[in-house]
This record gives sequence, structure tokens and C-alpha cells, in this order.
Amino acid sequence: MPEPKFWDEDTHSPTHGPGIADVALTTPSANEIELRDALNSALAALRSAGIIAQD
Repeated sequence: MPEPKFWDEDTHSPTHGPGIADVALTTPSANEIELRDALNSALAALRSAGIIAQD
């Protein structure tokens, strides 16, 4: 993996990319709610691994 290029001010550690906001839906259907939850879980895992920056 290449060296991190960004500095996360919140965790005071290097990260590999800028933060990505969680998915938000205005009037979701049942399928969209499941998809949103899955995407937000994946983003949380990437944040905790230091691959992308915290929001």
C-alpha cells in the first residue's frame, strides 16, 4: 500500500484519502435503507482502518 498522503487532525495520524460523508436519504424505500446501512458500515470500517479520513 502506498504511503498516506493526508493528515487527519482528529486522530493525529496519516490517512490515505479525504473523508467521505455517510449516505443520507430523504424518503428511502425499504431496499434503500438496507443499502444505506451497508454503505455506511463499509465507510465506518474504512475510517477505523485509517484508509479514509474521519468525517
